[in-house]
Amino acid sequence: LPPGLVAILCLFFIHIFIVKCELKGEKVSSLWHPSAVATIRLMPGDDLKAELLKFTMEQHITSGSVVTAVGSIESVKIRLASASSGSDPEYIERIGKFEIVSLVGTMEYNEKEDTAYGHFHISIADVNGGVIGGHLMDGCKVFTTVEVVIMQVPNVQNTRVLDATSGYKELKVEVIQAFL
Repeated sequence: LPPGLVAILCLFFIHIFIVKCELKGEKVSSLWHPSAVATIRLMPGDDLKAELLKFTMEQHITSGSVVTAVGSIESVKIRLASASSGSDPEYIERIGKFEIVSLVGTMEYNEKEDTAYGHFHISIADVNGGVIGGHLMDGCKVFTTVEVVIMQVPNVQNTRVLDATSGYKELKVEVIQAFL
């Protein structure tokens, strides 16, 4: 690994993560949590979203986020922010060779339902350097490799609650035990 990347990864291991949430009914502006970091490598043909959710479930990640990712994919399916607009396509689907230039998101394992959920956004560059991005959907297949750094916040449980305004299940953060 290049020395710069090693330094960045070391910083992630000692990184302190601030969470804004409610604790026992009282508003808390911030809580400091030591984070845990894992790096996974996905192989050719793997479905990017499915593998992230599989890892989330296997590791029982109750509050996680994608810190960074690099790699390539050979098929793309993303949902656009304008999906409800009648003039724009709801999804972009492409076959070809694409570099991941950004992958971010949150993920959580719900023990009660024994399910994993992830909300991910991806930006990719085509062979000409043109970039598109949106909400990561199932069907994005790894071309050569994808390396993903995932951070888990201990003692926090993310859940999803139906939001009347957006119509989607939106993030709710619950602190199980505070670090003071």
